[in-house]
Amino acid sequence: MEITFSTLYNLVNSMNSIYQKIQKSSGLPSSEYWVMYSVYKDGSRFAHEICLATFMSRQTASLAIKNLARKGWNTIEVSPENRRAKELHTTEEGMVFARQFIFPVGRLEERAWSRLSAEEKESSIAIMSRFRSFFIEEAAPLLKEEKP
Repeated sequence: MEITFSTLYNLVNSMNSIYQKIQKSSGLPSSEYWVMYSVYKDGSRFAHEICLATFMSRQTASLAIKNLARKGWNTIEVSPENRRAKELHTTEEGMVFARQFIFPVGRLEERAWSRLSAEEKESSIAIMSRFRSFFIEEAAPLLKEEKP
């Protein structure tokens, strides 16, 4: 069997489909779920951090944050360090959701990861880091901005 990039791509997509099923089972719209996930898993507190962690557009993340605030799951406050930045704080209602649908995901991720040997963990990180470096090199021509 020939191992191609498609093999890796399909594996990553199958992992993503598990996350998608978990998100759907929560009953929360996708963008709102991933904002909550980002807050707890990545420690994101600002819209720009959430965008980086979730690959959402600024508009999508902002709308999800506002919808969560309307539900009473978070508050949005002006950051004392940067008056233009809005800081996200979770309410007790948001914590109820997180305890049921976010924290368990983190625990199952850690349990699955712990089942790998130290060598498998090191190899996984090393190989993906190397692939990422090669990918960045190959993508460089596409990432350069056009000059006027």
